[in-house]
Amino acid sequence: DPNLPSYDEMRKQGIYKKQFDRPHVAFEDFRRDPEANPLPSPSGKIEIYSETLAKINEEWELDEDESITPLPEYVSTFNGWDSPDRKEFPLQLTGFHYKSRAHSTYGNVDILKAAAPQELWI
Repeated sequence: DPNLPSYDEMRKQGIYKKQFDRPHVAFEDFRRDPEANPLPSPSGKIEIYSETLAKINEEWELDEDESITPLPEYVSTFNGWDSPDRKEFPLQLTGFHYKSRAHSTYGNVDILKAAAPQELWI
């Protein structure tokens, strides 16, 4: 990007925001002409059923209680909302990544902490 500031200018600015002429459209070429611009999937299209995952499920040695589904589906996890322990322990705390950081990276940047403060939802 020829408009990218020098290292020293960037240190003074603290942030660089690239301007675009128009919004980004995901898979724009594919959406405009799917035949001429196929996706990197076996069919070249968006696939809901995955032949690749179905094959993995058949070929891999999985434990009896394990499976890899070729269709998107909800799979319960240990101590999830549908766990039998829910009767004894009805409060469940779940966490998610905030938009201002990834794990601890950028977690100590004051301007990001001010823009997207950590919150607890109950």
